[in-house]
Formats: sequence, C-alpha cells, structure tokens
Amino acid sequence: IRACMERSIAVVDAARNGEKNRKNNKFVFKFVRLKKILSIKK
Repeated sequence: IRACMERSIAVVDAARNGEKNRKNNKFVFKFVRLKKILSIKK
C-alpha cells in the first residue's frame, strides 16, 4: 500500500511538472481515473 501511495504521489508531481505537456496530462488523468476505480472496487 505504501508503495502505491508513493507511486501516486510521484505521478501527481509529474503531472504538476508536465502541465505544459497535454499528452502527459491525458495519460495522468487516465491513470488517476483507473486508480479511483480500483480504490472503489477495494
């Protein structure tokens, strides 16, 4: 669980750093949606 949280934090940091990159943002948004869906299933 800790590793997953660390990864999600790293993804958020990457999203903030790559705000100018639309492709990165789209990927991050998809990843966040997947994480939310997985967390709901749990």
